[in-house]
Amino acid sequence: EPLYLACVHGRHDTCCAVRGRPLAAALAAVEPDRTWECSHVGGCRFAPALVLLPHGFVLGGTSPAQGVAAAAGYADGVVDPAFLRGRSTDPPAVQAAQHHARLVTGARGVDALRVVAVDAPGTGRWRVRMAGPDVEVELAERRVDPGRPLTCAATAPGWMREFDVLA
Repeated sequence: EPLYLACVHGRHDTCCAVRGRPLAAALAAVEPDRTWECSHVGGCRFAPALVLLPHGFVLGGTSPAQGVAAAAGYADGVVDPAFLRGRSTDPPAVQAAQHHARLVTGARGVDALRVVAVDAPGTGRWRVRMAGPDVEVELAERRVDPGRPLTCAATAPGWMREFDVLA
């Protein structure tokens, strides 16, 4: 059965606790036996972070009500790409490819877009083939300097990895 992990690790980043605690409380109100508070799961700039197990989907930036709705959808076998940051078991290029494939195909099933092959045809280039539905996405990876701190705890500007869809 599904489990829901809400990151509330305030020592690592205050935003995780400030935004994660209300999310955890809202989930626990409707799914008390399936909701757990947890420590750092990564992706602090997307706080609050919600991990949907057993698939390992990571959501970010949901309000408590949106998190509860996302958990209910997940329990029904559906994941909405609106807040989906990726699947924790996949590398960043695969996460980006699946995200774009979900947007284009409308695939919402938790088992949709199974990875068949990942190729790196050049530096910073990725080709990801998926099945269910059959899709191939080509991406170019780049580093972006947003010119600002990315988390509540950061004291200096950070950098982000972004992927541009080539095909």
